[in-house]
Amino acid sequence: MKIGMPGASLDTGNYGVSALAEASIKCLLERWPEAEFVFLASGRAPKVTEIVIGHRHYSIPNLPIRFCRNIFLKNHYVNLFAAAMLLRIFGKRAISIVSGRNAYVKEILSIDRIADITGGDSFTDMYGTRRFIQGGMVKYLWMVYRKPIYFLPQTYGPFRRGWVQRWAKFLLTKAAAILCRDRSGYDSVRQMFASRPLLQQKAAYVPDVAFVLDAHPFADPLTDALAEHRQNGAVTAGLNVSGLLYHGGYTQNNMFGLKTDYAHLVKQVALMLLDEGCVLVLVPHVFPLSAVYGLESDLEACRKTADAVFSARPNAKLYLADAHYSHNQIKYLIGRCDFFAGSRMHSCIAALSQCVPAVGIAYSGKFQGVFDSVGQGEYVIDARQGTGEQIVDRVRHAFKNRSEQRQSLQTLIPQAQKEICEQFRRLPDGLIA
Repeated sequence: MKIGMPGASLDTGNYGVSALAEASIKCLLERWPEAEFVFLASGRAPKVTEIVIGHRHYSIPNLPIRFCRNIFLKNHYVNLFAAAMLLRIFGKRAISIVSGRNAYVKEILSIDRIADITGGDSFTDMYGTRRFIQGGMVKYLWMVYRKPIYFLPQTYGPFRRGWVQRWAKFLLTKAAAILCRDRSGYDSVRQMFASRPLLQQKAAYVPDVAFVLDAHPFADPLTDALAEHRQNGAVTAGLNVSGLLYHGGYTQNNMFGLKTDYAHLVKQVALMLLDEGCVLVLVPHVFPLSAVYGLESDLEACRKTADAVFSARPNAKLYLADAHYSHNQIKYLIGRCDFFAGSRMHSCIAALSQCVPAVGIAYSGKFQGVFDSVGQGEYVIDARQGTGEQIVDRVRHAFKNRSEQRQSLQTLIPQAQKEICEQFRRLPDGLIA
Protein backbone atom coordinates (compact mmCIF):
# COMPACT_ATOMS: atom_id res chain seq x y z
CA MET A 1 0.00 0.00 0.00
CA LYS A 2 1.44 3.34 -1.08
CA ILE A 3 -0.35 6.62 -0.33
CA GLY A 4 0.44 9.86 -2.13
CA MET A 5 0.00 13.03 -0.07
CA PRO A 6 -0.41 16.34 -1.90
CA GLY A 7 -1.32 19.47 0.00
CA ALA A 8 1.02 18.95 2.95
CA SER A 9 4.70 18.41 3.58
CA LEU A 10 7.35 18.93 6.24
CA ASP A 11 9.54 21.47 4.48
CA THR A 12 7.45 24.60 3.91
CA GLY A 13 8.48 26.45 7.06
CA ASN A 14 4.81 26.65 8.01
CA TYR A 15 4.51 24.47 11.12
CA GLY A 16 0.75 24.22 10.71
CA VAL A 17 1.30 22.50 7.38
CA SER A 18 3.99 20.32 8.96
CA ALA A 19 1.59 19.38 11.76
CA LEU A 20 -1.05 18.41 9.20
CA ALA A 21 1.42 16.30 7.22
CA GLU A 22 2.73 14.28 10.16
CA ALA A 23 -0.62 13.97 11.91
CA SER A 24 -2.27 12.83 8.65
CA ILE A 25 0.27 10.02 8.35
CA LYS A 26 -0.36 9.05 11.96
CA CYS A 27 -4.10 8.91 11.30
CA LEU A 28 -3.83 7.04 8.00
CA LEU A 29 -1.76 4.40 9.77
CA GLU A 30 -4.84 3.72 11.89
CA ARG A 31 -6.51 2.46 8.69
CA TRP A 32 -3.55 1.08 6.77
CA PRO A 33 -0.85 0.29 9.36
CA GLU A 34 1.68 -1.00 6.82
CA ALA A 35 1.32 1.87 4.37
CA GLU A 36 4.18 3.72 2.73
CA PHE A 37 3.90 7.42 1.93
CA VAL A 38 5.01 9.88 -0.74
CA PHE A 39 4.70 13.66 -0.43
CA LEU A 40 3.49 15.17 -3.71
CA ALA A 41 4.08 18.78 -2.83
CA SER A 42 5.84 21.97 -3.83
CA GLY A 43 9.56 22.55 -4.04
CA ARG A 44 12.19 22.29 -6.74
CA ALA A 45 13.91 18.94 -6.44
CA PRO A 46 13.10 15.49 -5.04
CA LYS A 47 14.34 14.66 -1.58
CA VAL A 48 13.62 12.33 1.32
CA THR A 49 12.22 13.41 4.69
CA GLU A 50 12.98 11.39 7.82
CA ILE A 51 10.38 11.33 10.60
CA VAL A 52 9.57 9.19 13.62
CA ILE A 53 5.94 8.45 14.50
CA GLY A 54 5.50 6.49 17.68
CA HIS A 55 8.45 4.12 17.70
CA ARG A 56 8.64 3.71 13.94
CA HIS A 57 10.98 5.48 11.56
CA TYR A 58 9.78 6.59 8.12
CA SER A 59 11.75 7.76 5.10
CA ILE A 60 9.27 9.66 2.94
CA PRO A 61 10.14 10.79 -0.59
CA ASN A 62 8.99 14.25 -1.62
CA LEU A 63 8.27 14.54 -5.35
CA PRO A 64 7.48 18.18 -6.18
CA ILE A 65 5.10 19.07 -8.99
CA ARG A 66 6.28 22.18 -10.81
CA PHE A 67 4.29 25.02 -12.36
CA CYS A 68 7.31 27.03 -13.52
CA ARG A 69 8.04 28.35 -17.02
CA ASN A 70 10.29 25.43 -17.95
CA ILE A 71 7.63 23.00 -19.15
CA PHE A 72 10.31 20.51 -20.24
CA LEU A 73 11.03 19.47 -16.67
CA LYS A 74 9.92 15.88 -16.16
CA ASN A 75 8.03 16.83 -12.99
CA HIS A 76 6.29 19.79 -14.60
CA TYR A 77 2.51 19.60 -14.45
CA VAL A 78 2.23 19.75 -18.25
CA ASN A 79 4.41 16.65 -18.70
CA LEU A 80 2.67 14.70 -15.94
CA PHE A 81 -0.74 15.56 -17.34
CA ALA A 82 0.29 14.68 -20.90
CA ALA A 83 1.56 11.29 -19.69
CA ALA A 84 -1.75 10.70 -17.90
CA MET A 85 -3.69 11.44 -21.07
CA LEU A 86 -1.52 9.04 -23.07
CA LEU A 87 -2.22 6.34 -20.53
CA ARG A 88 -5.95 7.05 -20.70
CA ILE A 89 -5.92 6.83 -24.49
CA PHE A 90 -3.58 3.90 -25.07
CA GLY A 91 -3.96 2.04 -21.79
CA LYS A 92 -1.48 -0.64 -20.73
CA ARG A 93 0.35 -0.44 -24.04
CA ALA A 94 1.72 2.97 -23.02
CA ILE A 95 2.72 2.18 -19.44
CA SER A 96 6.22 0.86 -20.11
CA ILE A 97 6.98 3.64 -22.60
CA VAL A 98 5.74 6.52 -20.45
CA SER A 99 7.11 5.29 -17.12
CA GLY A 100 10.43 4.30 -18.72
CA ARG A 101 10.98 7.84 -19.91
CA ASN A 102 9.80 9.62 -16.76
CA ALA A 103 10.64 8.38 -13.25
CA TYR A 104 8.01 10.73 -11.79
CA VAL A 105 5.28 9.04 -13.78
CA LYS A 106 6.59 5.64 -12.69
CA GLU A 107 6.33 6.73 -9.05
CA ILE A 108 2.80 8.06 -9.53
CA LEU A 109 1.72 4.79 -11.14
CA SER A 110 2.95 2.90 -8.07
CA ILE A 111 0.65 4.92 -5.77
CA ASP A 112 -2.54 3.19 -4.66
CA ARG A 113 -4.41 6.09 -3.04
CA ILE A 114 -4.24 9.86 -2.78
CA ALA A 115 -4.82 11.60 0.57
CA ASP A 116 -5.18 15.34 -0.02
CA ILE A 117 -5.48 17.89 2.80
CA THR A 118 -4.93 21.08 0.75
CA GLY A 119 -2.92 22.77 3.49
CA GLY A 120 -5.96 22.50 5.74
CA ASP A 121 -7.56 25.74 4.56
CA SER A 122 -6.63 26.29 0.90
CA PHE A 123 -9.64 24.63 -0.77
CA THR A 124 -10.94 28.17 -1.31
CA ASP A 125 -10.25 31.29 -3.32
CA MET A 126 -9.85 33.34 -0.12
CA TYR A 127 -6.07 33.44 -0.69
CA GLY A 128 -6.47 34.29 -4.37
CA THR A 129 -7.52 32.35 -7.45
CA ARG A 130 -4.00 31.34 -8.47
CA ARG A 131 -3.51 29.10 -5.44
CA PHE A 132 -6.94 27.54 -5.92
CA ILE A 133 -6.40 26.94 -9.64
CA GLN A 134 -3.06 25.20 -9.13
CA GLY A 135 -4.44 23.12 -6.28
CA GLY A 136 -7.48 22.17 -8.35
CA MET A 137 -5.30 21.19 -11.30
CA VAL A 138 -3.25 18.88 -9.09
CA LYS A 139 -6.41 17.27 -7.71
CA TYR A 140 -7.69 16.72 -11.23
CA LEU A 141 -4.36 15.15 -12.21
CA TRP A 142 -4.89 12.25 -9.79
CA MET A 143 -8.33 11.71 -11.23
CA VAL A 144 -6.90 11.46 -14.73
CA TYR A 145 -4.45 8.87 -13.39
CA ARG A 146 -7.49 7.07 -11.89
CA LYS A 147 -6.27 7.24 -8.31
CA PRO A 148 -8.90 7.09 -5.54
CA ILE A 149 -8.70 10.44 -3.77
CA TYR A 150 -9.50 11.01 -0.10
CA PHE A 151 -10.08 14.58 1.04
CA LEU A 152 -8.67 14.60 4.56
CA PRO A 153 -10.17 16.86 7.28
CA GLN A 154 -10.04 20.42 6.01
CA THR A 155 -12.08 23.57 5.49
CA TYR A 156 -14.17 23.77 2.30
CA GLY A 157 -14.68 27.34 1.12
CA PRO A 158 -15.53 30.10 1.31
CA PHE A 159 -15.96 30.31 -2.45
CA ARG A 160 -16.17 33.94 -3.52
CA ARG A 161 -16.65 33.21 -7.23
CA GLY A 162 -19.31 31.06 -8.84
CA TRP A 163 -16.94 29.20 -11.15
CA VAL A 164 -14.68 28.35 -8.21
CA GLN A 165 -17.60 26.80 -6.35
CA ARG A 166 -18.66 24.81 -9.42
CA TRP A 167 -15.13 23.49 -9.93
CA ALA A 168 -14.84 22.60 -6.25
CA LYS A 169 -18.12 20.70 -6.45
CA PHE A 170 -16.90 18.78 -9.51
CA LEU A 171 -13.68 17.77 -7.74
CA LEU A 172 -15.59 16.58 -4.68
CA THR A 173 -17.87 14.40 -6.80
CA LYS A 174 -14.83 12.26 -7.63
CA ALA A 175 -13.81 11.67 -4.01
CA ALA A 176 -13.65 8.34 -2.22
CA ALA A 177 -14.23 10.23 1.06
CA ILE A 178 -14.81 13.86 2.03
CA LEU A 179 -13.72 14.57 5.59
CA CYS A 180 -14.73 17.94 7.06
CA ARG A 181 -12.94 19.37 10.08
CA ASP A 182 -15.91 21.48 11.20
CA ARG A 183 -19.66 20.98 11.41
CA SER A 184 -20.50 23.89 9.12
CA GLY A 185 -18.29 22.43 6.39
CA TYR A 186 -19.94 19.05 6.79
CA ASP A 187 -23.38 20.64 6.49
CA SER A 188 -22.28 22.66 3.44
CA VAL A 189 -20.96 19.61 1.62
CA ARG A 190 -24.13 17.65 2.31
CA GLN A 191 -26.24 20.57 1.12
CA MET A 192 -24.07 20.84 -2.00
CA PHE A 193 -25.06 17.25 -2.85
CA ALA A 194 -28.64 17.43 -1.58
CA SER A 195 -29.92 15.72 -4.74
CA ARG A 196 -27.22 13.03 -4.70
CA PRO A 197 -27.51 10.97 -1.49
CA LEU A 198 -24.69 8.60 -2.47
CA LEU A 199 -22.29 11.55 -2.54
CA GLN A 200 -23.68 12.84 0.75
CA GLN A 201 -22.71 9.54 2.35
CA LYS A 202 -19.07 10.17 1.46
CA ALA A 203 -18.98 13.20 3.75
CA ALA A 204 -18.00 12.80 7.40
CA TYR A 205 -17.18 15.17 10.22
CA VAL A 206 -13.68 14.64 11.65
CA PRO A 207 -11.87 17.19 13.88
CA ASP A 208 -8.54 18.57 12.65
CA VAL A 209 -5.88 15.85 12.57
CA ALA A 210 -3.35 18.16 14.30
CA PHE A 211 -5.16 17.43 17.57
CA VAL A 212 -3.32 14.08 17.60
CA LEU A 213 0.14 15.43 16.68
CA ASP A 214 2.84 14.27 19.09
CA ALA A 215 4.78 16.85 21.10
CA HIS A 216 8.51 16.10 21.44
CA PRO A 217 9.97 17.09 24.82
CA PHE A 218 13.33 18.86 24.76
CA ALA A 219 15.46 21.06 26.98
CA ASP A 220 17.19 24.32 26.10
CA PRO A 221 17.78 27.68 27.84
CA LEU A 222 14.20 28.80 27.09
CA THR A 223 12.46 25.73 28.53
CA ASP A 224 14.82 25.83 31.51
CA ALA A 225 13.93 29.49 32.16
CA LEU A 226 10.20 28.76 31.90
CA ALA A 227 10.54 25.83 34.29
CA GLU A 228 12.32 28.06 36.79
CA HIS A 229 9.59 30.71 36.54
CA ARG A 230 6.95 28.04 37.09
CA GLN A 231 8.76 26.77 40.19
CA ASN A 232 8.62 30.32 41.49
CA GLY A 233 4.85 30.42 40.99
CA ALA A 234 4.76 32.53 37.83
CA VAL A 235 2.04 32.17 35.18
CA THR A 236 3.38 31.70 31.63
CA ALA A 237 1.43 33.07 28.67
CA GLY A 238 2.24 32.32 25.05
CA LEU A 239 1.46 34.69 22.18
CA ASN A 240 1.69 33.78 18.50
CA VAL A 241 2.06 36.75 16.15
CA SER A 242 1.14 36.07 12.52
CA GLY A 243 3.58 37.52 10.03
CA LEU A 244 0.91 37.32 7.33
CA LEU A 245 -1.45 39.56 9.31
CA TYR A 246 1.41 41.77 10.53
CA HIS A 247 2.22 42.66 6.90
CA GLY A 248 -1.40 43.07 5.77
CA GLY A 249 -1.71 39.75 3.94
CA TYR A 250 -0.26 38.88 0.55
CA THR A 251 -1.52 42.15 -0.90
CA GLN A 252 -0.02 44.14 2.04
CA ASN A 253 -3.16 46.28 2.26
CA ASN A 254 -5.21 44.58 4.99
CA MET A 255 -6.18 41.72 2.70
CA PHE A 256 -8.41 40.04 5.31
CA GLY A 257 -10.31 43.15 6.36
CA LEU A 258 -9.21 43.46 10.00
CA LYS A 259 -10.95 46.27 11.89
CA THR A 260 -7.84 47.24 13.84
CA ASP A 261 -4.12 47.69 13.19
CA TYR A 262 -2.73 44.22 13.83
CA ALA A 263 0.79 45.27 14.86
CA HIS A 264 -0.64 47.64 17.48
CA LEU A 265 -3.15 45.00 18.60
CA VAL A 266 -0.58 42.29 19.37
CA LYS A 267 1.57 44.81 21.20
CA GLN A 268 -1.41 45.75 23.38
CA VAL A 269 -2.28 42.10 24.02
CA ALA A 270 1.34 41.46 25.04
CA LEU A 271 1.39 44.46 27.39
CA MET A 272 -1.92 43.40 28.94
CA LEU A 273 -0.62 39.90 29.69
CA LEU A 274 2.54 41.37 31.20
CA ASP A 275 0.45 43.74 33.33
CA GLU A 276 -1.47 40.67 34.55
CA GLY A 277 1.83 39.41 35.96
CA CYS A 278 2.62 36.84 33.27
CA VAL A 279 5.92 35.66 31.94
CA LEU A 280 5.36 36.10 28.20
CA VAL A 281 6.72 33.92 25.38
CA LEU A 282 6.36 35.03 21.75
CA VAL A 283 5.92 31.86 19.69
CA PRO A 284 6.35 31.92 15.89
CA HIS A 285 4.58 29.19 13.93
CA VAL A 286 5.79 30.06 10.43
CA PHE A 287 9.54 30.34 9.94
CA PRO A 288 11.18 31.83 6.83
CA LEU A 289 12.92 29.42 4.47
CA SER A 290 13.73 32.08 1.89
CA ALA A 291 12.80 35.60 0.84
CA VAL A 292 9.64 34.12 -0.69
CA TYR A 293 8.30 33.62 2.83
CA GLY A 294 9.15 37.14 4.01
CA LEU A 295 5.54 38.27 4.20
CA GLU A 296 4.55 35.16 6.13
CA SER A 297 7.39 35.07 8.64
CA ASP A 298 6.05 34.92 12.17
CA LEU A 299 9.63 35.08 13.43
CA GLU A 300 10.17 38.55 11.98
CA ALA A 301 6.78 39.73 13.28
CA CYS A 302 7.54 38.36 16.75
CA ARG A 303 10.90 40.15 16.79
CA LYS A 304 9.27 43.45 15.87
CA THR A 305 6.61 42.90 18.53
CA ALA A 306 9.30 42.15 21.13
CA ASP A 307 11.11 45.38 20.24
CA ALA A 308 7.87 47.34 20.57
CA VAL A 309 7.07 45.76 23.94
CA PHE A 310 10.58 46.33 25.34
CA SER A 311 10.40 49.98 24.28
CA ALA A 312 7.33 50.31 26.52
CA ARG A 313 8.40 47.87 29.27
CA PRO A 314 12.22 47.69 29.31
CA ASN A 315 12.21 45.18 32.19
CA ALA A 316 9.44 42.96 30.82
CA LYS A 317 9.71 39.23 31.48
CA LEU A 318 9.47 38.45 27.78
CA TYR A 319 11.08 35.64 25.78
CA LEU A 320 11.20 34.90 22.06
CA ALA A 321 11.23 31.33 20.76
CA ASP A 322 13.72 31.96 17.96
CA ALA A 323 15.82 28.77 17.99
CA HIS A 324 15.65 26.10 15.29
CA TYR A 325 12.74 24.14 16.68
CA SER A 326 10.78 21.42 14.93
CA HIS A 327 6.99 21.55 14.71
CA ASN A 328 6.82 18.86 17.42
CA GLN A 329 9.11 20.90 19.67
CA ILE A 330 7.09 24.08 19.12
CA LYS A 331 4.03 22.12 20.21
CA TYR A 332 5.87 20.96 23.34
CA LEU A 333 6.91 24.56 24.06
CA ILE A 334 3.33 25.80 23.70
CA GLY A 335 2.33 23.03 26.11
CA ARG A 336 4.56 24.62 28.78
CA CYS A 337 2.25 27.67 28.82
CA ASP A 338 -0.62 28.27 31.22
CA PHE A 339 -2.50 30.38 28.67
CA PHE A 340 -2.11 30.98 24.94
CA ALA A 341 -3.33 33.44 22.30
CA GLY A 342 -2.59 33.04 18.62
CA SER A 343 -3.47 34.13 15.10
CA ARG A 344 -2.09 31.01 13.43
CA MET A 345 -4.85 28.49 13.92
CA HIS A 346 -2.54 25.52 14.30
CA SER A 347 -0.60 27.28 17.03
CA CYS A 348 -3.94 27.42 18.87
CA ILE A 349 -4.59 23.74 18.13
CA ALA A 350 -1.16 22.95 19.59
CA ALA A 351 -2.35 24.62 22.80
CA LEU A 352 -5.90 23.26 22.92
CA SER A 353 -4.79 19.70 22.17
CA GLN A 354 -2.58 19.81 25.28
CA CYS A 355 -5.42 21.27 27.39
CA VAL A 356 -3.78 24.70 27.49
CA PRO A 357 -6.49 27.41 27.64
CA ALA A 358 -6.31 29.38 24.40
CA VAL A 359 -7.98 32.10 22.37
CA GLY A 360 -7.80 32.47 18.62
CA ILE A 361 -7.41 36.01 17.26
CA ALA A 362 -9.04 35.10 13.97
CA TYR A 363 -8.89 36.47 10.44
CA SER A 364 -11.21 33.90 8.82
CA GLY A 365 -14.15 31.65 9.61
CA LYS A 366 -11.98 28.54 9.87
CA PHE A 367 -11.14 29.38 13.49
CA GLN A 368 -14.76 29.20 14.59
CA GLY A 369 -15.37 25.76 13.12
CA VAL A 370 -12.19 24.25 14.55
CA PHE A 371 -12.68 25.75 18.03
CA ASP A 372 -16.32 24.59 17.95
CA SER A 373 -15.13 21.05 17.20
CA VAL A 374 -13.71 20.85 20.73
CA GLY A 375 -16.38 22.94 22.42
CA GLN A 376 -14.35 26.16 22.60
CA GLY A 377 -16.18 28.38 20.13
CA GLU A 378 -16.62 31.19 22.66
CA TYR A 379 -12.83 31.67 22.68
CA VAL A 380 -12.63 32.79 19.05
CA ILE A 381 -12.09 36.55 18.74
CA ASP A 382 -12.71 37.73 15.18
CA ALA A 383 -10.30 40.55 14.36
CA ARG A 384 -12.55 41.48 11.44
CA GLN A 385 -15.08 42.67 14.02
CA GLY A 386 -14.67 44.92 17.03
CA THR A 387 -12.08 47.47 18.05
CA GLY A 388 -8.60 46.72 19.33
CA GLU A 389 -9.68 47.65 22.85
CA GLN A 390 -12.60 45.22 22.69
CA ILE A 391 -10.31 42.42 21.49
CA VAL A 392 -7.81 43.04 24.29
CA ASP A 393 -10.65 43.01 26.82
CA ARG A 394 -11.86 39.65 25.52
CA VAL A 395 -8.36 38.18 25.74
CA ARG A 396 -8.12 39.49 29.31
CA HIS A 397 -11.48 37.93 30.19
CA ALA A 398 -10.38 34.56 28.76
CA PHE A 399 -7.13 34.76 30.69
CA LYS A 400 -8.95 35.33 33.95
CA ASN A 401 -11.24 32.36 33.21
CA ARG A 402 -8.47 30.01 32.10
CA SER A 403 -9.09 27.48 34.89
CA GLU A 404 -12.65 26.93 33.67
CA GLN A 405 -11.49 26.45 30.08
CA ARG A 406 -8.78 24.00 31.14
CA GLN A 407 -11.33 21.83 32.94
CA SER A 408 -13.49 21.78 29.82
CA LEU A 409 -10.54 20.83 27.62
CA GLN A 410 -9.49 17.98 29.91
CA THR A 411 -12.84 16.34 29.18
CA LEU A 412 -13.33 17.24 25.52
CA ILE A 413 -9.86 16.84 24.00
CA PRO A 414 -9.51 13.08 24.70
CA GLN A 415 -12.95 12.59 23.17
CA ALA A 416 -11.98 14.50 20.01
CA GLN A 417 -8.71 12.59 19.66
CA LYS A 418 -10.55 9.29 20.00
CA GLU A 419 -13.12 10.39 17.41
CA ILE A 420 -10.41 11.30 14.89
CA CYS A 421 -8.77 7.88 15.12
CA GLU A 422 -12.07 6.03 14.93
CA GLN A 423 -13.20 7.95 11.85
CA PHE A 424 -9.96 7.16 10.03
CA ARG A 425 -10.34 3.47 10.84
CA ARG A 426 -13.70 3.59 9.02
CA LEU A 427 -12.33 4.97 5.76
CA PRO A 428 -13.63 3.03 2.74
CA ASP A 429 -11.35 1.04 0.45
CA GLY A 430 -11.64 3.75 -2.17
CA LEU A 431 -13.06 2.54 -5.44
CA ILE A 432 -12.63 5.04 -8.24
CA ALA A 433 -15.66 7.31 -8.60
